[in-house]
Amino acid sequence: MPAVRALRRASAWLHRWLGVALGLFFAMWFASGMVLALVPFPRLTAAERFAGLEPLALERCCVEPQAATKAAGLDTAVELRLTMHEGRPAYRLLGGAPARWHTVMADTGEALPPLEAAAAARIAARFAGVPAARTQERLEDDQWTVPQALNPWRPLFKVALEDAAGTELYVSAGSGEVVRDTARSERFWNWLGAVPHWIYPTLLRRHPQAWHEVVVWISIPALVMVAAGIVVGLWSMRAPRRGWTPYREAWMRWHHLLGLAALIVIFTWMLSGLLSMNPFRAFPPRALAAPDAVSLHAPDWAALRAAAPGARELEWRRLGSTPYVVIRRGPADSSVLDQGGRAVREVDPASLREAIGALEPGRAYRLDRLGRYDDYYYSLSAERPLPVLRASFDHGIWHCVDPATGRAQLRLAPGNRVQRWLYNGLHSLDFPALLERPRLRLALLFSFCAVGLALSATGVWLGWRRAARTFAKAPA
Repeated sequence: MPAVRALRRASAWLHRWLGVALGLFFAMWFASGMVLALVPFPRLTAAERFAGLEPLALERCCVEPQAATKAAGLDTAVELRLTMHEGRPAYRLLGGAPARWHTVMADTGEALPPLEAAAAARIAARFAGVPAARTQERLEDDQWTVPQALNPWRPLFKVALEDAAGTELYVSAGSGEVVRDTARSERFWNWLGAVPHWIYPTLLRRHPQAWHEVVVWISIPALVMVAAGIVVGLWSMRAPRRGWTPYREAWMRWHHLLGLAALIVIFTWMLSGLLSMNPFRAFPPRALAAPDAVSLHAPDWAALRAAAPGARELEWRRLGSTPYVVIRRGPADSSVLDQGGRAVREVDPASLREAIGALEPGRAYRLDRLGRYDDYYYSLSAERPLPVLRASFDHGIWHCVDPATGRAQLRLAPGNRVQRWLYNGLHSLDFPALLERPRLRLALLFSFCAVGLALSATGVWLGWRRAARTFAKAPA
């Protein structure tokens, strides 16, 4: 049939010449994916952060939160924490427009001025528990701090610990907090992993919209190339063949056989990689609602001192009209005090229902308690809290809320639940059966990437060989 033959010729042409243009990208994605599966992009984990915090010296506290907010030049704050700063209790406040972190010394009520390089080095050394550190530079961002999530802490000081691991810490010039750490080996492997896999050079990534468009418009023709290859590969099986392939030449035979073996994985990875960028806003945003202003109530300091031995951080929270303070001793060790200084196992149920209802005003919801991770609420690093309350609203949107603090953890519209399978499931193999078997999941990721890399290598050789012949025949 003429139409079928035309489709085959068009598919062959698209696969060949898009492969010439994009073959190295495919090889890069598969090779870097193997590294990324083992070495994630640098971040300061909750465990690392708490390990660097000093125990609170509450006997030296404190000016009241309202006075601290005023000293920071803010009318209110959307986050308020109390930690130690160079041996002194200090409030950390997030507020303003755009939101920035500020620090006010809790023993005197004085706002912390912007850090100097020497102070950043002292803070980093104290955080890491080493005798000394050396500030390398003051910067807005670099390769490891370019994500927009760090914007409220900028500018930053990069500080070298000069230890055997080659550790570098990033200290906020505004708040005086350590916000990121990297090690020499982590940086090396990320140059081979996350940076090429995500097309993540600083010069491009610091312009989020431009980076988004670049990745999307590389991924779309890459997906077309794979689809065209599937048409050609399956059609070729109809021809007289030796085994599964009609091709006699070794490179062509291997390329065809590898393509047949991996066609489903390659196609779903390219599709899910594209969907990770949410092209053309195919899925609703997953960002949580902007937080309300926290309560700036004056706590019962005597009750706090009695209830918080070993605490490293206090956090002021408000749920509906009910204020309370969360006492944190570690990333998974916390307790809650109400305004009267009484310990509460969970926040007031009426206030919790009020706050959950405010997430989707005017909508009815069903509340379920999850004691373990499920298909949608889960974490590869087990940092999301449990148990959690899942509010299923009547228009299909789910919210997961920590009952111990009332803090929202996850928001999923129906489209986001589809995205969870099409992106996280297909791209990272985050399927429940594999999440319970991490070694099997890693082995599958490596195996699929290895086949994809071999397929890409044969494709690059064939494509460039064909291109060289074509251009050699072209008239001068």
